[in-house]
Order: sequence, then C-alpha cells, then structure tokens
Amino acid sequence: MAQANGEVERQNASLLKRIRIAESEGLDWKRELRKYVTVYRSIDHATTGKSPAELLFNRKMRGKLPDISTAQADLEVRDRDAEQKGKSKIYADGRRGAKYSDVDIGDTVLVKQEKTDKLTTPFNTTPHKVVGKAGAKLLLNLQREQDIQETPHGILTDKWIKGNNSKIIILPSNATVGVRVKCRPGLQTPVPAGFYMRDEWTSLICASGCFDTLKMTQCLKDREFYMMGDSTMRQWFHYLAKAVPNMKYMNLHTQEQTGPLMAVDVNNNIILHWRAHAPPLRCYRTPVADLHYMSNEIDSLAGGPRKVVIFNLWAHFTTYPLEYFARRVARIRQAVVALLKRAHETIVVIKSANTSSSKDMVGSDWLALQLDTILRVIFQGIDVAFIDVWQMTSCHYSTDNMHPNPLIIRNEINKAQHHTPNLPCKGALPEGVGHRFQGPTPPGAQSARRTAVSVRDLSHRQTPQSTLPVEVAHRCRCTTSTHPAPADSNGHPRGRHHLATG
Repeated sequence: MAQANGEVERQNASLLKRIRIAESEGLDWKRELRKYVTVYRSIDHATTGKSPAELLFNRKMRGKLPDISTAQADLEVRDRDAEQKGKSKIYADGRRGAKYSDVDIGDTVLVKQEKTDKLTTPFNTTPHKVVGKAGAKLLLNLQREQDIQETPHGILTDKWIKGNNSKIIILPSNATVGVRVKCRPGLQTPVPAGFYMRDEWTSLICASGCFDTLKMTQCLKDREFYMMGDSTMRQWFHYLAKAVPNMKYMNLHTQEQTGPLMAVDVNNNIILHWRAHAPPLRCYRTPVADLHYMSNEIDSLAGGPRKVVIFNLWAHFTTYPLEYFARRVARIRQAVVALLKRAHETIVVIKSANTSSSKDMVGSDWLALQLDTILRVIFQGIDVAFIDVWQMTSCHYSTDNMHPNPLIIRNEINKAQHHTPNLPCKGALPEGVGHRFQGPTPPGAQSARRTAVSVRDLSHRQTPQSTLPVEVAHRCRCTTSTHPAPADSNGHPRGRHHLATG
C-alpha cells in the first residue's frame, strides 16, 4: 500500500514547482511557499472531500463557528479514503501483475529463496505449514527447518547398519548358479537381484551372460537409439559411442550437459542420440530451444522395429514434491503407450535410478528410491524393458558415486541388451549358462547354492577367516578384471556391501 500511495512524492513535486517559479520571478521563495501552503490547507481534498485545515481543527477556517460536529463526518472521510486507496491498489496490482492467493491456514507451502548461484532452486525445499494470516502475510511454522539446520551434516543420512560377522562357507558343488528364464519385460525383481563375479554381473532375474565389446556392432547394427534423461544416461551414450569401433561423434554445436548429442556409424547404419530431459535441470547456460520434454520428444517419433527409446528420470527431481514427479512420469507414460500403439515393434527401455554418494537431506538415496518406486509403479503393465541398476550400484565395491564407473556402466548395458530380446546381440552366453561350481555334489547342495548366489567372489577378500574349499571356474569368455577389491584396515571391502540385499 505504501508504494501504491504516491501522495508524498506528488506533494514534493508541487513544492519544488512553486520554489522554481518564485526563483524565476525573483520573489522570496519562503514567502511564496507559505502562500501555497495556506491555499492548499484551505481547499477541499479530492480524496477526503474536506480541507486539511478542517480535518485538523474539526471546523472550517471561514465564517462563524459551526455547531458541535458528530463522528459522521469522520466516518465519511474514512470511507472515501478507503475507497480511493482501494482504487489505487487495483491499479497498482494491475501494473505489477499481482496474482490472487488462495493460501489458507493449514496449507503446506514452499518459501521462495534468493538465487545465490546457478544450482539454487527457486523455492526452499523444506515444506512449511501455514499457522496464521495477517493481511497478505502468512505466518509459517519454521520449527522443522530450524531443526534440520541445527543438525550436523550427515547425521541423519550417514548411518551404518549392523550386520552379522559370521563366516560363509561355500561347499563344493557342480550346480549352476543362475536362472534359465529368458529375459522379457514384466519379470519381478528379487532380492538379491544378482551378484558380481570378477566384476561381471550375473542376474538372478533371467538368463544373462558377459558383455562382449567385439559383438556390440552386431547388436546395434541398422538401428537408431534415442536416449533421454540425466547425466547417468549420458554415460550410456558415451560408452556405446566408444565401444563401437567405427562410431564417430557429430558436432552439433550444443552444450555437453544438455545436448542434443549425436554419434553415427555410417558403415553399419547406427545412429545414437542423447538429450537431457527438460527442467528441472542443473546445468550451465544453454538455449531453451534445446530443452525438450521427453513426452513431447516421444510423441514426435514415428517408431518402428529399428527404433529404440531409452530413458531415465530421477536425479534432478529429489528436491521437488512427489506429486510433481508423479504427474511428469504419468505424462511420459501416455506418450509411451501412444508410441507402442502406433508402432508396437518399437523397443522401449527404462533405466532405474542408481545409488549415489550424496548425504544431503535433499539428495539422499532415500529420496531417489521414492522416485524410482513411483516410476516402477506407473509403468506397470506396459510392454517396456525395465533395467534395474539400483542393486548393481549398491553392492559393488567401487566408491559410491552418482555417476558409476565404466565397469558398472558396461554391466548395465549388458543387462539392457539381454532384457531387450528384439536386439540381435550375439555376444552373450547361451541361455541358462552362468557361473558353475565344479566338483562333486555333496548333501545339502541346494542350500549351499542359495547361499552362494548372493556372494560376490569371496576369493577377493584376503582375510584369515575366509576359507574357500572350492575352485571357482569362470565360464565367460570375455575380458574381466582380476584385481582384488580395495579393502580397509579391517580387511573389509570399501564402498557398499557386496551383497545385493536391496
């Protein structure tokens, strides 16, 4: 209201005008100013209908003294003043684009915050409850925010779960560790979902084999891949572009963080695309025209047996409400359903969220898991391949990182090629062949196998207590790492546990 009421500025302008006139005519400006003030005080004001002197002394300056006044004149002045101020407010709101607010007591709101750098979100991510209203002002309950600010960094998220230190003894057996079910969309994810053996992931969901880089060209030949999502999906793009010998990057003169990026193998007719999903997005300055919503991008595709759509969505949404993320995913689901309806041969692959090293309250694995759960539920019942990489990153011995190392990326892509049976990938093991334990089958071999499937090559752990009376034969004919997992002072592997226990 103070900015909408310009009486002070208007009065100052009139006073300065009178002083300039007196100065130009050679008159005493003080005397002329007193004349102006006398005239102003005796003239009725347009807003109140009364002169300032009459309002001050409660009587007119000329004529005989009036009768004793009542409060009615004062009420009339107040009404006219309120009416005039209301008109000023309507005019000012129209000029400034003010919006009507329907926030009421009991509602949950986000507080707008000043932008300090490019990573700052428009609103503080901590929700607050409205406990009162004073005009246009809202009274919020800030106790929750204060509690979080006073909490030491990581004390709520960096927690160790106590486990059992008992030994696991693997008995000799020739039983096959793995499953014979052919990979297809819609399979349930068990816990654990698989295990690492010499840095090669063996899935317990369906039959899988080793990643063969030499056969990757055959897998991608005569196909066009549309990858969309965050930087973890960009890792897939760069890994595939480097895995194919004849693949060449196309310089589209775009921002690396947002894309679009493109790589082409002319000899084998392979095209790779990648672009970031639309905001929310943490990135450097980029043209808005390069940011496309994934749903719009999928709607623009004709589809077909030679088209492969791969996307993910989670990392940039941990600071936003779950309702917003759910609406965003639901719109993408509509686009995918429409794509499969007009071209059912199109291959659609969804990559899940992965674990990270973040210990922040607004970027923890717990929040990422909630988003990933919503994504899985919304895409249930659709003919898409869902690549679950959460357990693949949580149980590997490498250092926690939102961007997994290339070894994990290789296993993720290997898993993707087995979950998309329409891809002509010839580099994997035959169906049902996994890691086989050689030797006679003793009594209780079935129970021993159940224990073995959740163990990640315990020969890497050089501890006096670990005794493995069995020779592990790795049947995969592909290059694997033979380096032991990094260990701490107690002999335990660094990073997360080796068991994919969810």
